[in-house]
Amino acid sequence: MQTTLVLNVAGRSRPGIVADLSSVVDDFGANWELSRMTRLEGWFSGLVSLTLPTDRVKSLVEALQGLSASGLSVTLLEGEPAGEVTGTLLEIDLLGTDRPGIIRQLSARLGALGLDVEDVTSNRFAAPHAGGMLFHAELVVRAPAEVDLYSIRPAVEALGHDLQVDISVLDDGEDSDD
Repeated sequence: MQTTLVLNVAGRSRPGIVADLSSVVDDFGANWELSRMTRLEGWFSGLVSLTLPTDRVKSLVEALQGLSASGLSVTLLEGEPAGEVTGTLLEIDLLGTDRPGIIRQLSARLGALGLDVEDVTSNRFAAPHAGGMLFHAELVVRAPAEVDLYSIRPAVEALGHDLQVDISVLDDGEDSDD
């Protein structure tokens, strides 16, 4: 029998951090399936989905806890095996003057529309000619099959006016129902 685990890893960024983690994972015959990892403000953080034989889980957990000696914190969550995911993926691109609350307001509107946020990437940078800072976010959201896409786009794009930012919504072309 196989078990799916999701690892939440974090530590001060340093060379070899992924090699240390992947070495322990491989030593116990776990299959590294999905991951999202990044360096941010001197920290390294990520999520990793693994599958491994159930009888090796306890030993793997103990070995992963041993990584704390090198400054890597690992939190384990029992995952669910990947199932069928339905709906349409939409990409949302937002650009505007940086200020607190943009992500909060955007995510609240998306949730109210029944959209599930799957991925968020954001950054801020200097406005080239106007001074000040700009905020840019890219989100991938999943619209369930029962949600009317023709009403979603205008509702999300209208939020741009409320937030005083530019928002565009694109269908990424993937529809899991096909």
